[in-house]
Amino acid sequence: MLNIKDLKLIIRANNLDETLFKELANVPQSAFDSARGRKEGAGEPCPYCGGNDRFKVKNEYDGTILLFCRRGCFNGKMNADLFDAISKARNVGLSDARKIVEDYLTTHGYVTGYKGARR
Repeated sequence: MLNIKDLKLIIRANNLDETLFKELANVPQSAFDSARGRKEGAGEPCPYCGGNDRFKVKNEYDGTILLFCRRGCFNGKMNADLFDAISKARNVGLSDARKIVEDYLTTHGYVTGYKGARR
């Protein structure tokens, strides 16, 4: 069993953030397309609450992708990482979201031989 820190390292090393948001958290491609060409302040319909013009995808300086919904779709928070988004999309807890990501990475061969982050 890998912890969230190790899963994030594997995800970033293999540039899987966008793929996992789309496949495991039901974020539409249009949200990523809008993020690339968006003017400041513009938003998309939220895939979780359905609100118009309140959802954004943001690429952080370290390569992390975060989701934002001005309604607070993510357990009352306005922003979410991959694990929060999967938890919302699939109506599961964070530990189950971690397991979903680990299963995906294992099934697709990204975990084979991974020994964990150096401590």
